[in-house]
Amino acid sequence: MKASDFGGDKKELVYDSMTLLIAQDGPVLKISRTIGQKKKARTQSLTYYTDGRGETNPATFGTGQIQSKTLWQANIVITKGTQSTQTFGDVLISDVTDKWELSDDGNTLIEYSSSSSPRSKFGNVNMPVGPLNMRRVFRKQP
Repeated sequence: MKASDFGGDKKELVYDSMTLLIAQDGPVLKISRTIGQKKKARTQSLTYYTDGRGETNPATFGTGQIQSKTLWQANIVITKGTQSTQTFGDVLISDVTDKWELSDDGNTLIEYSSSSSPRSKFGNVNMPVGPLNMRRVFRKQP
């Protein structure tokens, strides 16, 4: 958490910790993401297909989903997609991009995430939220 940049004050984060368990089998990348929030934890299962066939995974927070396509670009995994979240009788949509880069020694994984300002699918909700850019740093546990 200390080495990460969340695009704002860390005191405003809705989680205290995040742990990833990652397994790869050919083009299938599976991630178990555990999010700690005030001494409670919840785990999400994510599957990415690095051959570009596409996937749907839960958003990090809320009830939203991200439909995306994932590819390797050199030694970086890039996921581009659309996040949809139902709220107040509408659906909020954001374009999202994640780039995952592993350090040369294999001990540090950096995730660069960006998302566009949410837009309303039906015009019922006006969200005064700008684009989000963050960098999360994960260190391999011994």
